[in-house]
Amino acid sequence: MVRALALEEQAGRPVLVMEDIGGASLDALASKGRLPLAEVVGIGVRVADALGALHARRILHREVEPSNIIASPDYERVQLIGFDLATWSATESEPSGTHAGAGSAAYVSPEQTGRTARSVDHRSKPGVSRGACYAATDADK
Repeated sequence: MVRALALEEQAGRPVLVMEDIGGASLDALASKGRLPLAEVVGIGVRVADALGALHARRILHREVEPSNIIASPDYERVQLIGFDLATWSATESEPSGTHAGAGSAAYVSPEQTGRTARSVDHRSKPGVSRGACYAATDADK
């Protein structure tokens, strides 16, 4: 996850200063050409670790997609950004709701569409994060 470094004020408004790893989003990297599958698998593992840490705290990201996954130039560091749609669920048995319309259509979990009559909880994103990573691979070439 992206690390917050400071909270400052500019023009009377709060500004959160976040760490910059000098990387690019998966969609930006993929637009320059597909990434090798081995690199994307490593990125996917790091995204899964970040989601696991979030889910352990009952935080649901709700927008895991290539534009919200930042990889350092050497692909060793990965940041998960885009928490503007994130929500919190107090317990596994008290999910945060369906959140129909949250996230980009290509990367939302089935629960987020509102079509499954199931609540969105910490179990709804693993397949979606795999899809986000697959979009950047050279596996289909």
